[in-house]
Amino acid sequence: KVKIIPKESEAIEHAITNAKKGSLIVICSDVVPDALALVTKYKEEEAKNLYDFSRDDIPNLQK
Repeated sequence: KVKIIPKESEAIEHAITNAKKGSLIVICSDVVPDALALVTKYKEEEAKNLYDFSRDDIPNLQK
């Protein structure tokens, strides 16, 4: 099944929210910093749900 989503951020969000567990999502971005920021946001939200610590709990971690 193919779905065309012109706006890159919406396409990434759709891929992440609709992926089956264990899926590999490949992103070919025109604006890499924006795509990376969006994926990082989702990854941090996932980590908050899985673990009882945050980035602030890790000493010397660059932000």
